Order: sequence, then C-alpha cells, then structure tokens
Amino acid sequence: MGITKKEKEFGLKEIFQKVSSFCAYRERSRQEVLDKLYGFGVSPDIADVIISRLIEENFLSEERFVRSYTGGKFRLKNWGRNKIKFTLSGKGISETEIQKALDEQIDEETYRKTLKNLLERKFVQTNEPDLFKKQQKVARFGVSKGYEGELVWEIVREIFTEKSDQFIPEPPESKF
Repeated sequence: MGITKKEKEFGLKEIFQKVSSFCAYRERSRQEVLDKLYGFGVSPDIADVIISRLIEENFLSEERFVRSYTGGKFRLKNWGRNKIKFTLSGKGISETEIQKALDEQIDEETYRKTLKNLLERKFVQTNEPDLFKKQQKVARFGVSKGYEGELVWEIVREIFTEKSDQFIPEPPESKF
C-alpha cells in the first residue's frame, strides 16, 4: 500500500475533499469515482480506502445513484428501459440493482404513455409520403430511444390505425 508521487503532491486529505465535492454535486457511481481517483494518480489500494470512507460518510451510494439515474433518464430524456439498462451496466451496476430501480421508478402505464407521446410527435415530424417508410422511421426512432421493439411496433400500429384516415386517398373528381 505505497503512496504514489501524485498522492504525496496533493495530499490524501485534499484528494478526499475533491472527491467528496465531486460526489456531493450529484449522485455518482462507484466507477465514476474510481475513474476520478485514478485521474488524480491514486493507487488502487488507497482508492479502495477512500471509496470506503465515502460510503461510510454517505457521499457515495450505488443504490441512490441507480434510482436517481433511472428516474432522471426516463422522465427528462424519455429513455426506454433497454437504453437505461445498457448504460447502467456499462457503469458497472449489477443487473439486480438495475431491475430493482426500473421497477421502482417506472410504472407500466406511464411508460406506455411516454412512448406513445414520443412516437406521435415523431409521426407528425416525419415528412415521408410512403406509409411503410414512415412507419419504419417512427419505429426505428422508438427503438433508438431504448424501448422494446415489440412494444414500439404495437404502439406504431395503434398510431397508424388512429391516423389512417389521413392516408385514404381522395377519389378522383368525375369529369361528367
């Protein structure tokens, strides 16, 4: 458990102060804090000690981070479950923690309403005369936001059924 040159230069108290401020600004994952510590040149042994102290002093809570991240990405950015799962797993969060947060933060009715609103807005914004291509573009958008493909297509069909009167061609005028 040797002290690196940067640790001596900054001092452990200063490093802890900087990292605790980093955690106090907004919720952070353990991995984000480790990356910050490694950026300061902190050795893995010292980083573990600092992480433990941050947890003890309630600056760092993985559970709090996951709930905050999940709720925020869904409510503010309208991300679907798949995108939230993918990004959280990339931050080193366990599948059980992710699923627990998704269940707590996102209820099914709100999830479906949010997706329908997103797809309806995309439907209106998409200037595509070909109905098939328009459906593809709207569905692709929903999937890119992280929503489940099956659910996206269910709602796309619903929207296109509701709006189908827009696609019925007018009969040609009679010349007689």
